[in-house]
Amino acid sequence: MKSHSENLESIKKELQKYKEETELLRKLGSTVGFFNYYFYLLRDPQYRTRVEAFNAANDLYYDNFGDYRFSSYNSFRGSLKNFLKPKQ
Repeated sequence: MKSHSENLESIKKELQKYKEETELLRKLGSTVGFFNYYFYLLRDPQYRTRVEAFNAANDLYYDNFGDYRFSSYNSFRGSLKNFLKPKQ
């Protein structure tokens, strides 16, 4: 049986996990946040290509919001290109 302090520590860890997940979902909900998460995934060696990083971000968005943020990698690229275009 766990002691009171072990239970409390377990609850704190679980709460921290939910806070981190909530923050990620809040960021993914915006276009800028989605782009930032995509760039974050590009640094992860698990994703060997840009398409793999995009698919991971888009799938996570779908799993949590019930729809894809972008219909395809090409539509994502177009939006990203417009976003990164210097403002005049």
